[in-house]
Amino acid sequence: MIAHNPRGRGLARWQRRMHFAVRCVRPGIAPVSGTLKRTCGLARARCFTRTRNAAVITFEVLAFDRRRAITRADAG
Repeated sequence: MIAHNPRGRGLARWQRRMHFAVRCVRPGIAPVSGTLKRTCGLARARCFTRTRNAAVITFEVLAFDRRRAITRADAG
């Protein structure tokens, strides 16, 4: 979800609820997506089909999770 910008006027009630939902989830997702974009080159789609792009992203996320698990196991 994308947060709304009030631009000088207040947010509607449904927008405040959505902001709360986004605010609770975003801190856990933003670092992961930033790392995937930066290190794995996932800022742009590389393939022509949606299925193939989904497969590439899935494998990159699995590799990221594996690297993170190894790093956490070594640190702990």
